[in-house]
Amino acid sequence: MRKLNNNNSKGSILVETLIAFSILILIINTFFMCRSYYFKETINQEDSMKETLFLEALKNEIYYNQSFEDWELTCNKEYYIENEYIKMDFIKHKNILEIMKEESQIKKPYIKINTIKTEDILEVNIIFIKEYSSKKIKLYKGNY
Repeated sequence: MRKLNNNNSKGSILVETLIAFSILILIINTFFMCRSYYFKETINQEDSMKETLFLEALKNEIYYNQSFEDWELTCNKEYYIENEYIKMDFIKHKNILEIMKEESQIKKPYIKINTIKTEDILEVNIIFIKEYSSKKIKLYKGNY
């Protein structure tokens, strides 16, 4: 910094103050942007974890608690599970065949289930469709 007694630097103190203040504002702005990005990613990660756990519970419900004969009736058709049923409570307390619908005009996010029969094996494709992405699980259920 320059000496205060120098007459040639009449506006330099004001300029130095404005520069220091603008640098402080930039640092604070960067801090808050990073913080908001962190919270946004944390929320997205929690949503992704809930979706993954729901898909895993749905897969286990189909694989272990549903009979081959019940799923054989759903062959070569596409069924949909609406957004309101994509919760762990519905998997635990309701039968999956009750919450599946054949309507394709459903608002996103939803789950699409497609079953294909080959010999004595059912290939069940479960696709979780969101606005911009999708997750897919494939499982096989046999008659044994």
